[in-house]
Amino acid sequence: SRGPNGAVTMSLDYDWGPLHDQNLNHPLIDRPLGAGWNVMHDCWAVENLHEYFFRNGDRETLAAGWPATARALRTIRGNAGSRGLVESCFGGADYSVQCGRPQSPDPCDNRTISSRLSGVEDHALLFHACQLGAELACAAGDRETLAACRELGALLEQNFMPVFFNPENGFFLDCVWPKDNPVHRNPLVRLTALMAMVGYAELLSMGEWQRLADFVVRR
Repeated sequence: SRGPNGAVTMSLDYDWGPLHDQNLNHPLIDRPLGAGWNVMHDCWAVENLHEYFFRNGDRETLAAGWPATARALRTIRGNAGSRGLVESCFGGADYSVQCGRPQSPDPCDNRTISSRLSGVEDHALLFHACQLGAELACAAGDRETLAACRELGALLEQNFMPVFFNPENGFFLDCVWPKDNPVHRNPLVRLTALMAMVGYAELLSMGEWQRLADFVVRR
């Protein structure tokens, strides 16, 4: 899963090494979230930097990687809705039919617009990135980014289960739309949603875990 210089596939660029992340390396005027950009890549980059720094205390690497990391976290916070949702759906699939959104005649446009959806995996990982980002911000003495991570993390902690958990089947929804009023819900079941629960999983009750386990067993 790693390139010749140790860089992680998808999250890091082979040519420039661990500090040149393809998503964290966007310009100062960041692209609006959506339109093909999902936050999972940024979340993985935050996790990489966090694990690296807190394993060896290399402040030189933290100083080099933190400005782009902090800018990405603040950009995500600035684009989040009142429930902490951002327009990010991993994979860019065409979910217009499932989410009750009008289709474009061009299938490519449909997939692009689909990145305006809010995906379950993206937001579970985003919650974890907020926790790790807050710890990195403390280490870097960055109060602005610390506040952004704490605010967004609190919104996601409060709203993740009400938004993404489907009480009808005891499992997670695939995605919702729009971010400010997620009235359209795609009930597509993907067991891979469980892979994104690192971090947020610690907040689930035993009863909630039991419902998830029962669902998986029934499948």
